[in-house]
Amino acid sequence: FSSYVSLDDLDAHWLQAGDELLFSVDRRHETIVVQVEGSFNGPSRFTVPRDARLMELLDSIPVDPQLADVDSVSIRRKSVEQRQRESLDESLKRLETAYLGASSATVDESKIRIEEAKLIQDFVKRARQLEPSGRLVVAEGGRVRDTILQDGDVITIPNRSDSIFVSGEVLVPQAMVYQDRQSVDDYIRRAGGFTDRANKRDILLARQSGEVVAADEVRPRPGDEILVLPEIPTKNLELAKTLTQILYQLAVATKVALDL
Repeated sequence: FSSYVSLDDLDAHWLQAGDELLFSVDRRHETIVVQVEGSFNGPSRFTVPRDARLMELLDSIPVDPQLADVDSVSIRRKSVEQRQRESLDESLKRLETAYLGASSATVDESKIRIEEAKLIQDFVKRARQLEPSGRLVVAEGGRVRDTILQDGDVITIPNRSDSIFVSGEVLVPQAMVYQDRQSVDDYIRRAGGFTDRANKRDILLARQSGEVVAADEVRPRPGDEILVLPEIPTKNLELAKTLTQILYQLAVATKVALDL
């Protein structure tokens, strides 16, 4: 049997050979520990009250406004990373369930199913190897939104950047100096243009803040990464739709334009 006693009452209990004594905390800590990374001055670890808020901490951290992009602050959070991983796993399992076990009515249809199965299995294998960032977006439109901090949070204050990175389905993925008057198409041309497998309709911009937006809705900014997604190599419209949704999910969670 087992019994629970407080430290004050422990002296009144006799211990016998073979007894196991386990000490446990029966109340929550009143403080949490958070970290800061990126462009700032001073310590990188802070012990703060459990109800501390992001803006309170940021106001106490000295930064050089010429070097730090304080409008693109973000938070890496363990619970967000876990949810991103769970959501991605759920999507990949639905993909496998829906298409790997589908039956075929004809020989030609069977051949198509085999090719689709190879595509899906390879895609799922590589997708599961990617690590979600756990990035919580708190900066939108140049404004940082306040939020309650959690134990283990890592607050990112990025350096101001003068570059743009182009990745995914372009001939020469690379970083290049930002030029104010250039559009997303201009940067893609500077990266050698699209590959034969590029989906020219689905281009994303990943901000330093962790926000990911459609490239046709905004203008690029210094520090952005242009992600050119691949065209889905299948005539199955439903499969193409499902894979496209997962590609978007991967881009948001990992900032990677996974090829097919």
